[in-house]
Amino acid sequence: MTHLWTSGFFNERFPDPVSPLGWSIIQALVEETAFREPLRFVGYRVPDDLPLTRLYHGRPYANVRVFQMLYRLFPAVFVSEDARRLFPQGDVRLRLAVERPPVLRIACAVLRTLLREPGWHPWNYRTWQRFVPRYARAVAQARAAIAQADDPPTLLRTVDTLMALSRDLLRLHRWSLTYAEVCYTLLRRLLTAWLGPEQGPEFAAMLVSGLSNKSTEADIALWALAERATALPMALRTRLEQGDYEGVLRALEESPQGVRFRAALQRFLATYGHRSPSLDVRYPTYRDDPKQVLSVVAHLMRHAEENPVRREFEAWRRRIAATRWVRRRLRERWPERALPLRWWLLSTLLGFTQQYVRLREDQRFAWQASLAAKREACLRIGRQLAAQHILNAPEDVFFLTLDELRGYARGDVPADMLRERAMTRRREARAWQNAPYPAFLRDDTPLAESAAGSASELRGIGVSPGVAMGPARVAPGPQALPRLARELTGAEILVTVSTDPGWTPLFLRLRGLVMERGGQLSHGAVVAREYGLPAVAGVPGAVKRIRDGQRLVVDGNRGTVTVLDDEG
Repeated sequence: MTHLWTSGFFNERFPDPVSPLGWSIIQALVEETAFREPLRFVGYRVPDDLPLTRLYHGRPYANVRVFQMLYRLFPAVFVSEDARRLFPQGDVRLRLAVERPPVLRIACAVLRTLLREPGWHPWNYRTWQRFVPRYARAVAQARAAIAQADDPPTLLRTVDTLMALSRDLLRLHRWSLTYAEVCYTLLRRLLTAWLGPEQGPEFAAMLVSGLSNKSTEADIALWALAERATALPMALRTRLEQGDYEGVLRALEESPQGVRFRAALQRFLATYGHRSPSLDVRYPTYRDDPKQVLSVVAHLMRHAEENPVRREFEAWRRRIAATRWVRRRLRERWPERALPLRWWLLSTLLGFTQQYVRLREDQRFAWQASLAAKREACLRIGRQLAAQHILNAPEDVFFLTLDELRGYARGDVPADMLRERAMTRRREARAWQNAPYPAFLRDDTPLAESAAGSASELRGIGVSPGVAMGPARVAPGPQALPRLARELTGAEILVTVSTDPGWTPLFLRLRGLVMERGGQLSHGAVVAREYGLPAVAGVPGAVKRIRDGQRLVVDGNRGTVTVLDDEG
């Protein structure tokens, strides 16, 4: 049987080939909580042998049939613009090509879901608020157990505990994502109907900006850390600005100011240290590699004008002004007797949209806490295997799978097999690093992806309003972050495949954003709106079609990227 595969569900989250360990942690959770269970909730009978996800050259894909079935039940008005990226050529009508379950079966399945499933209701965010403290305590207990464990079986049992925690989180998260997508889609369409196609989407974006979330909180904490760094002795500040981060960390104990800065850094890492630039556990967290934090601190010391508190206040002010403008516009358009009902409808919808757009960032922050703990446990196993000369280096553990590690702990997988598989997969990962990531596959054959626009004007989806001009800075993936942290000046347009919450400190130093992937509710779009950065997502081939240094105009209202010159 031929299968059609889409990268649209995963490509924003995994811009690089995913490690075997990272995929073995993610795959089962996603298939269960995002695909099989939701399909059962609405009456589909999913065969056990239907493949739901796969890797192609290390890149993750999902079966398009899953989205055909899920969106088959959506009336057209509820199908978001973001859904286009899941279907070839953006044709959401493909959802109509699958059969819908009988109405009685749908009704019985939905009724069972409402009776059994926690957090399905529109007040899901309240359930989340009750869940977070319990989840945070459990992750902290797991990390304490990892620090005390000294054998693979104990560490893997802790990983299984963390997997169960992640499963509980994702079961809440899927409802939040659904409400975020549906509410924002309805908000855009309602405002477009009331204000027109030019102003409706723009004001919808402004009305969901200026909302504090965990990503912007982390940026403010980084800013406070940078302010504390200005009190360091001159010699230390110079080394920090020159990029000698290892030397700075070693020298902090040599002065009272350095001791105070180290304490502040440790407090930052205690709260935000589990963040990393990817969901793949192969990437080090802030806690594992504090140099990532110091590189941002060094830049913020040099650019005092990039104050995230001021940016957040400006976004809040834009949101309040936009709210007042919309109310005034509605008052002009409709008589007083019709206004209260329309304003109540808009306010209610806006309230839910704001809650769930913010929650999208916060839930990712929480998920990364358990992912970071799994990374700690597996890396601890890797150190033991390297000490026994089973692996060449502790990091080779990322080229094994959880099942292989469990098999080794049980005595079912021999040590030489672990070593050979890790070496082979490391070579494959190097070969795949720069391989294309096709948007769609038919079995193993990439489907041609049509480029939108012309050579001088690229088209995508406007996800954050405004217009910005500046030189392009092209960054294919997370491996470019250290260089960007040193080199960005605050005038550039970042052109990348996708961004992650771990990238948000860079947003303080940008003038605009262009992404090949993602949509209205991608992490890059949410944070761009928070910081008032014009942004366009869903621009096919942007990383290859734009060169470093080319002057760009990013129009987040129209969803266009104009290349002004041919010279880098």
